[in-house]
Amino acid sequence: MKLKITRQLLLRIFNFVLFYLGWGFSLSGVVRGHPYEGPIIVGCFLLYHLVQLRFHFPEILLLLTVGLFGTLNDTIYLNTGLIVYNGGYESVPWLAPLWVTGIWMLFAMSVNHSLTWLRYHLLLAAVCGAGGGAVSYYAAARVGAAAFHPNDLVVTLIIGAVWFFIMPILILYSSWLTRRF
Repeated sequence: MKLKITRQLLLRIFNFVLFYLGWGFSLSGVVRGHPYEGPIIVGCFLLYHLVQLRFHFPEILLLLTVGLFGTLNDTIYLNTGLIVYNGGYESVPWLAPLWVTGIWMLFAMSVNHSLTWLRYHLLLAAVCGAGGGAVSYYAAARVGAAAFHPNDLVVTLIIGAVWFFIMPILILYSSWLTRRF
């Protein structure tokens, strides 16, 4: 069986790699005491992404709204005491840190590209969201970018349950944006 490597496949792989590089740089920066290092790198990745898409309006809306939604979501985690983030704002300690917003925007960058295959499999998207979301947050806690309260298992299960719904909703929202604009 011969695998045909297309330009589209390479772009999806590149998108996937950029997401994980940005995620890794964000966590690494926080752990090393440089919480703005990740957002700067993520900003460059997002700018590159938008330039490649010629600043496609639905993609810009997706990035901005998911960044805002994600910041709100994680601000709720922060203010309910489920998660304590390192590298937050000193002047507004109740707000989820910029590096968290950047990771949400990176995730949004993946929805129409490396995760596009989930568009027609919403139940699978929900399951992948539950597992991937929980593992991502758990990894952030394990490396020291965040801490869970009251314990890792409870918070991981809550995050997995939330992401079970977030992932298919974001995919549907992205599809709606593409049709609408």
